[in-house]
Amino acid sequence: MEEAGAGVGEERERHRQIIHEMRDEYWPLFLSSPEGVIIFLDEEHKVASERAAALFGYRQIDFDELLPFFNRIIAPESLLDFESDYYEKIIGDRVPTRLEVTALRKKGQRTERFKARFLMVPIAHGEQDLIFTLSFVREI
Repeated sequence: MEEAGAGVGEERERHRQIIHEMRDEYWPLFLSSPEGVIIFLDEEHKVASERAAALFGYRQIDFDELLPFFNRIIAPESLLDFESDYYEKIIGDRVPTRLEVTALRKKGQRTERFKARFLMVPIAHGEQDLIFTLSFVREI
């Protein structure tokens, strides 16, 4: 059992390393895009531009550590559609998709709803055939 646990830990660390490498690779896009940019593999492995984090009411460093991730930025009434499109189009078909959702923005101790548009683009990473998502997000 310990060997399996060690393997999972190594995989998580490798995913963390890859996501940070991708952040560095896409950093010019993070800085120049008029929309927020989020790159994610899953709930745990993600990085966001300052613009994306601010859109949802977070500092960049706090946004990158959000767990659970989707439940904190997508309103419950839009979460099923968001996850369905993500798994069907990005993970399954590996095609870009655009989705309008009711999103959540943290405002102090409160949370407010707003309309957001995500353009999600799958990015295959050769190692382990991982599919990352490059997302552009903006308020509409």
